[in-house]
Amino acid sequence: MRRRLRPPAALLLALFLFIQLLPPPAAGAGGEYLVAVNEEVLEMTQETMPFWSGGHLYVSSVIFSGSYRSLLGVAYSRPPNKPVVLYSLRSIGTALFFDLETGQAYDGQNNTYHLPAIQRGSYVFFPVDLVASVLGLTYSYTPASPAPLIRIKSDSVKLADDAVFLDAAASRMWDRYNEYIRSLPEEQTPDTTPPTAYTGQRVYLLFTVADTASARSAVDTLTRQEAQATFLLTPEQMEGSGDLIRALAATGQGIALRLTAGEEALSQAERGNELLWQAARVRTRLVWLEGEGGAEGARALLDAGYCLVESRLDMREKPLSSAGRAQGLYQQLAAQNGSDQTVFLGTAQANIVGLGSLLSRLREAKCRVIAYRETL
Repeated sequence: MRRRLRPPAALLLALFLFIQLLPPPAAGAGGEYLVAVNEEVLEMTQETMPFWSGGHLYVSSVIFSGSYRSLLGVAYSRPPNKPVVLYSLRSIGTALFFDLETGQAYDGQNNTYHLPAIQRGSYVFFPVDLVASVLGLTYSYTPASPAPLIRIKSDSVKLADDAVFLDAAASRMWDRYNEYIRSLPEEQTPDTTPPTAYTGQRVYLLFTVADTASARSAVDTLTRQEAQATFLLTPEQMEGSGDLIRALAATGQGIALRLTAGEEALSQAERGNELLWQAARVRTRLVWLEGEGGAEGARALLDAGYCLVESRLDMREKPLSSAGRAQGLYQQLAAQNGSDQTVFLGTAQANIVGLGSLLSRLREAKCRVIAYRETL
């Protein structure tokens, strides 16, 4: 005979009843949700899509099957003619039983819960709040792009902070979402689609150089993606950086003189070009001016035939430190309706992690990532 609810279970049930009165958070444009188990973003399908019922969020049995069961330490079982079971792989006797006929649920201590499991097609869906509380998991709901993220975590999770995870997993989330959209019949495809950069759109990336090794790494990434950027070098940096200068020149990267605004700007430019010529037999007319004032120096540079480099997007505060940041910049560029964009990214070192991801996206969209030219 099942025992009556003990105080903790009764309190939990009261909380569930209160939650039922709250409106559910919004889903994606077509009622879609992304689901992640620890650091793994799951495939999106219509058959296993989470949904809300009675104020509770329901997730499918897929999350507790296959390789995901070991990640969460919770497994799904459906014995013939018996309640379906979710049980802990790490704590003997910790389990939840759901009777699909009566709509009742009870745990391994015979505490009962009036929260049913729901069968849709060949899948059984469970109230995630009840499952998490009884089986030692945590879950979160986070508004995100391209769809809200439902994340279920065990104590073995590595990226516990959801904001950090969203940043790291942004590219994978878009991949899963796009796969899902492609799988839909045409009449079911949501009206809102992720922005796509325009074919032929030109993107000019600007980097400063903090250290030679990082700059060389950025050059290697650019070369693999058949792309070019422009590197801003001070005359002081050019001294002793002959190998880097030759690598930039050999791979078609742009070089601009990074100068301090003021009366000495023209003499700095002349010194920089002397060093460029000594290192690689190249010169540049591109100048990046830093510092306040210096209108007279800028005029002298222009009169001498130099071209002042300017950026439309300053991303130094949001470098490409992850694939998520790369996806964010890609979307920002795609929203510019095909107009050419010059992006100041800051140091090559700060952008190494996500640079390849951004270049891949732009290359897929047939954008041109090229070095800044004097004719601009």
